[in-house]
Amino acid sequence: MPYEPIGNLIHEHKDADEVFNPAYLIADGDDAPARHPTLERLWRQGTESRRLMEESQSFTIAVTFKIHTNNTVDVAPGMAKSKSSSKVTAAKKRAAPAPKFAVIDYSDFKDGQVLDFKVFLYGKSLNKLKDLVGNLCDQYFAGIKKVVLNSALTPLLNWNATVGLKKTKLIDFKGYQEFVTNLGKSRSSKGSINITLEKPQVKEKKNAQASGAMAYIQGTNGPNPIEAEFAASKEETVAAQEETLKVKQEPKSPSPSPAKRFLARTPSLREVGGQKKVKVEEATRSILRKANVTSWTDLVPSVQMTANVLTGHGMTFDLATRLLETAAEADAQYAKSPTPKQTLIRCTARAVQHLKNL
Repeated sequence: MPYEPIGNLIHEHKDADEVFNPAYLIADGDDAPARHPTLERLWRQGTESRRLMEESQSFTIAVTFKIHTNNTVDVAPGMAKSKSSSKVTAAKKRAAPAPKFAVIDYSDFKDGQVLDFKVFLYGKSLNKLKDLVGNLCDQYFAGIKKVVLNSALTPLLNWNATVGLKKTKLIDFKGYQEFVTNLGKSRSSKGSINITLEKPQVKEKKNAQASGAMAYIQGTNGPNPIEAEFAASKEETVAAQEETLKVKQEPKSPSPSPAKRFLARTPSLREVGGQKKVKVEEATRSILRKANVTSWTDLVPSVQMTANVLTGHGMTFDLATRLLETAAEADAQYAKSPTPKQTLIRCTARAVQHLKNL
């Protein structure tokens, strides 16, 4: 930006108050004027220096908008896509389309052309810039300025400003001054403002996610991470104690189904010592759960079930091989039997007994 020629135009033998504007009285807020990077006070209107400064330091700003409203619109028959020539039976008829929300989109006007305007922003406030943007919106279609600046949607709109790769939000004086500064540093002196409002459904989803995150951080939506970890540790301890009692005590009630007993009693029960039994047995059960084994029939060798599947989850190859061989023998006897139900029970019991003797 050519600031130097302007700085050299000094009005000699003249009072500074005659050639410069008064000092800024408002330092912050939407009515605060944008500051010049080198001049504390701008040249007065009518001076040659001011004319040259506005001529060389004005910016071109393109304006676009896409505003999703809360109002629904009915799609007229003429607006629908052309119907297919194929016949549609009653069973294949689709449900009526969901109601569409009205969208104010710049691309629907002026054949999609993007409008812009040229302005000298130094000394102008954010409110003044928004008024100029509103005037350009009315050039797209009369009435859009009112929607943008004076409607129920106005407080909900997002003003996104872009200069090259630098993006800012025009929500306060700080963001506005940053936008003006970026324009002053740009070689092209061009920027854009995009006014948006998300779909109601998207906005509600984001608000719900934000509320949930805040509630979690504040501890109002369940325990904090430390409390959750403590609770999980406590549950694991209780589960281990219950498992120990199951191993040490002989069940007085009728035994469970043979299929469950097959998974519950593995060769690891041969280990001596109650605590070691629980540890090894639980590890084997965990491996079987990870391998999606819920019945002895799941261990019958197949394309999906091989020893490598179990070893991949941490089981020893020897144990995996013995489990698959026992399941294969039981499955073979079950297939040959004329009474499948009784044979299933007998084969399962035999498989369990075989594993206990391994």
